[in-house]
Amino acid sequence: MGLILTLTKREQMTKLFYIKCDDFICDVTDRYDHAKELIKEYQKDDGVSRYKLQYSAGSSEIVVTWFNKDRMKKFLNLSKEEIA
Repeated sequence: MGLILTLTKREQMTKLFYIKCDDFICDVTDRYDHAKELIKEYQKDDGVSRYKLQYSAGSSEIVVTWFNKDRMKKFLNLSKEEIA
């Protein structure tokens, strides 16, 4: 289910904000204010997990869900096979 991605040069040039939930990446966006809103949304849904904003995916697993699949596809250029 999770992915570990190597970012292309184009993706490295675009500043992305990764939302980390405990030990995996649960979302990504290109706007800081949207990232903060997403963190609040995740915290509303799950108040137990710890969420933080970071500027790279690092070696964390990236988890694609129905909630984040459009953003993952847009910002990380995922194929249909990687999203399914």
